Amino acid sequence: MNRGIPDTLENEENDYKRQVKKFYEKMKDIKMKKETLAHNERENQQNRDVYEANKENWEAELKKKEGERKEAREKSKRAEDTLRLRIGKVSKWLPINYGP
Repeated sequence: MNRGIPDTLENEENDYKRQVKKFYEKMKDIKMKKETLAHNERENQQNRDVYEANKENWEAELKKKEGERKEAREKSKRAEDTLRLRIGKVSKWLPINYGP
């Protein structure tokens, strides 16, 4: 009976030590997860900042390209109109050829 009490106390002490060890391991895991999440959030914020900066550049480039396309369409239309006018003037002066 004398040995029963120390054994029980020793078992309880060992159980307590295991629980404390598990607690510290879990706290360490939680700390690591928090640090990982914080790191990922910083990375995401940097990516968002880069994206927003690039987005502004993309919008400016898109407007520039749209302007170039509009200008090219206008030039093409003017060239077609000029060509039509020249063809119209030339056809008035050329004799009509009805076969060989």
